[in-house]
Amino acid sequence: MPSCFQALFGKGNTTADGAIVARPALKKEESAAPVRLLLSSKILSMTQSSPCGVPCYELLPAGSYVDVNFEEYVSSLWKETAVISWRWGNPKPPNLETARDPKSNPVPTAMVEYLSDVARQDNITYIWLDWSCAPQYPADIAATMREVNRSGKYYATARGYYIWCYLDKITPTKFEHSDYIFRAWTLSERLHRAKNAENALTAANFLPTIHLKDLFNPEVSLEASYTNWAHTLAGISNAATSSASANGGRIAPEDSLKI
Repeated sequence: MPSCFQALFGKGNTTADGAIVARPALKKEESAAPVRLLLSSKILSMTQSSPCGVPCYELLPAGSYVDVNFEEYVSSLWKETAVISWRWGNPKPPNLETARDPKSNPVPTAMVEYLSDVARQDNITYIWLDWSCAPQYPADIAATMREVNRSGKYYATARGYYIWCYLDKITPTKFEHSDYIFRAWTLSERLHRAKNAENALTAANFLPTIHLKDLFNPEVSLEASYTNWAHTLAGISNAATSSASANGGRIAPEDSLKI
């Protein structure tokens, strides 16, 4: 791996590197449970009005989401939905009370701003965000596992597929990067997306804004270098995904050297 990307993603792989999480076929009772979708028009206002940022599933305010039939999502609502593939900014809070503390919220504020902006420009009505759309503190853990099993369907089919490989903004034009690219869960999400050959990732999936002119000062010639960086990142991601797909969910050692 080039030194510039070692700095970006860390010097070594994580303990979960290359190991994807298998998701079994859905059971009948799993398909019967409703799907929670955030209203894209409300996500930014939630951050501004909620003391804990974008709340987890159990704390979402009324009117910020819809619960729909799974079959309705599969048949039609996927066309209005985007999923977000991201690396949590903080570990999951140990309990619901801790989750109320804004310092414990794993959702980066900059990601929320990005989602609000890109969803509006892409005419996306709904967003599936695991923190808010999958039960986090249920009485029965089966409720969480149901959404874990179904999430592969969302990542494979949603019209919009957004990646957030950052932790948060440092300055208006600089982001702190996460280790997104080498995490098991995010690799699994990209594998689900890659089942359709038309879904290969592009530079646009990795840009923190749709319009570079909104991110950079027009007088500073950074656009070209940033776009080249995003193309390289997309290539790395697609190469890792292809290797894992061909090797039972693990990135082959020889492919790691190439990447």
